[in-house]
Amino acid sequence: MSGDHWRSTAKTAILGAILATGIATTASMASAAPAATASTRAASWHLAFRAPVRYEIQGISAPSRDQGWALGSVYTKRNALVRSFYLHWNGRSWSQASIHAAAGFVAEQIVASSPGNVWIFGYRPHGGSAALVYNGHGWKIIPSPSTPIGPSVVASGTDVWMTVQSDCPSVGCSTTVANWDGSGWKSYSVPGQLYLAGGGVRPWLVGVRRATVAGKVVGLGTVYRWNGTSWQRLMVPARVVARAIGVAAPGGRLWLAAKRPGPGPWRLYEWHRSTWSRLRTPRSFNPGESSSVPVYDGRNGFWALPFHWTGTKWVDTAPGLPFHPWWLNTFWYNNVAPVPGSSDVWAVVLANQSRTTDTQTSAIAYYGGKP
Repeated sequence: MSGDHWRSTAKTAILGAILATGIATTASMASAAPAATASTRAASWHLAFRAPVRYEIQGISAPSRDQGWALGSVYTKRNALVRSFYLHWNGRSWSQASIHAAAGFVAEQIVASSPGNVWIFGYRPHGGSAALVYNGHGWKIIPSPSTPIGPSVVASGTDVWMTVQSDCPSVGCSTTVANWDGSGWKSYSVPGQLYLAGGGVRPWLVGVRRATVAGKVVGLGTVYRWNGTSWQRLMVPARVVARAIGVAAPGGRLWLAAKRPGPGPWRLYEWHRSTWSRLRTPRSFNPGESSSVPVYDGRNGFWALPFHWTGTKWVDTAPGLPFHPWWLNTFWYNNVAPVPGSSDVWAVVLANQSRTTDTQTSAIAYYGGKP
């Protein structure tokens, strides 16, 4: 696959998945802290799997230490899509998996809450949008209202959330969010251009609501949380922000990285126990330009590669990216899978074939001790 194809695909995926919105209004906040310096540790990146030529890995999930799934696409020399492919981690190695139920299915996104609840969203060329679902024993296809726009939230086999429409540039428009309850999909219309930010059974929506202020159309930041019956709007901690990225934990925390218009650093806020607080960040913290959307780490923080916020400190996992280690060109877009019960993570990367060539191959890397 050509380098141009890799770059254009990555750019499209990044723009489609990042919660690029404005955040506004005020909240009770702790005083701002100075920029933090990211610490390092002995753990490092290991190359675990390298895909064949013209195989592009596009999604990964790790529901447990010894269970992992990844998906991707096979292309011709002219970059035409041939088919989807699937990979399985059995605790020892990655290998291609054959899924009978996936015949004719084009995979686009993978999300899992446990080894027995894995969802792959995509479509059938002649059958519309669908989801490929694994219950720990086998796969089945169920209908889907759309392919997801941005990240999806899978809390259980009977509680799945996806954003199905988020192109909302005008004043007064809304985003459509769909929920699977085990028997069918129910849709909700929520004002603004919004994206799911995780959160388990009580997910969050983060986005921007267009409004006219003093005769000018501006973006007003908007954050919602599902309260079990409806979407509840929260106040947010900055008046005018050009972009924002949200990531949430099932326990009720939301981390909000916000960028004001014009030059200047990203600011990071945490919602916890009904209060916003400002968190320190490394000086080079820039999730809007990162090749991976931030994801909850399963503990007290989140990953925004190359950084990991543990809840108490920042860890820079790969100083000098994209050229360290030598085989790692860059992390692929929103494909990061924290390993449950650990501080480790899987990521989809681009790797050189050798030290002396620029030829790239799609691959999977692991951060931590060798898997």
